[in-house]
Amino acid sequence: MTVATIEAINAGSLDERHADYATAQAAAVASEGAFNDQESFSLGQGYGVTVLTPPGSEFLIWRDGLVFDITSLPSGAIITAVTLSLYGVLDTSDTDFNITIVSGSNLANVLVDTDYGDLLAATTSYGALTTAGLLLNAYSDIVLTATGLADLQTAVTLGMGRWRVGIRSSRDISATTPKLNGADAWEYVGIYGLTT
Repeated sequence: MTVATIEAINAGSLDERHADYATAQAAAVASEGAFNDQESFSLGQGYGVTVLTPPGSEFLIWRDGLVFDITSLPSGAIITAVTLSLYGVLDTSDTDFNITIVSGSNLANVLVDTDYGDLLAATTSYGALTTAGLLLNAYSDIVLTATGLADLQTAVTLGMGRWRVGIRSSRDISATTPKLNGADAWEYVGIYGLTT
């Protein structure tokens, strides 16, 4: 059996904020923008006073996208297992959630603002890790499900050259409003150095 390590060629964040949670969660476009080639980025959601312009209390939702160059995998390769490794750098979660890998088939190779809305329909888990299990200053592994493996296998077999996945909070997927802890509610983690 051959083992391949493939690093993401783009790792980015899609950030949305709004005074109303349902509006922020269902938005078609990331009002705060798409941030590509991020060394580290946030994943999750929260509510509280922001220093963004204009400042005030708002809901924030962070969705992430990864793009992998899979051209080194021959089209006849049979994918039997995939582990996505995430390097945790921060956990400010008042409420634990699952870091959930989802389809990123509609994502651009270089993330654009509309990719935020493209991830809204991506709710089937390709693998997950609870934030309670996220190691800090170390790698945590997410083993892909059969659905995730099948998606990668299709990309390899068809010679697509790129494989894209999204990363979402399970509480964003279920449209669960952040649980208030006083005036604020923060359910997000910081991730750095993504490889598969």
